[in-house]
Amino acid sequence: MKKIIHIVLFLAIIVQSGCSIFVSAKQRVTVHTVPDDARLFINGNEVIPPYNGLHRRSKTLSIYAEKEGYRPAQRSVSPALSTTGILDIVGTCCFLFPILGVISDGFWTLDETDIGIILIPITPVQ
Repeated sequence: MKKIIHIVLFLAIIVQSGCSIFVSAKQRVTVHTVPDDARLFINGNEVIPPYNGLHRRSKTLSIYAEKEGYRPAQRSVSPALSTTGILDIVGTCCFLFPILGVISDGFWTLDETDIGIILIPITPVQ
């Protein structure tokens, strides 16, 4: 009987470990531009602003906007440690198995998910 209890407890620890494994690998990102009709590029692919899409949590997001008569603008959004990632690290101190969450994309989160890009008009030199 004790052997069965030990096996059940061991399996329970494994199932509850690695919370990040159960978090979606992708995260929703919204990008707005001013002016609204600027050309917008997400990771090198042209999209129509305002943009709303899913991106991998563990990858840097590169944003570029341009419009004639305006200075181009560029931003990067980097991944950061997520709350579930922190819980995995803390859980690893108590049990070994939460470290499995480190290998998943759910371990990360993008720094920003609602991004505004404002293009500055080019002032003619007089």
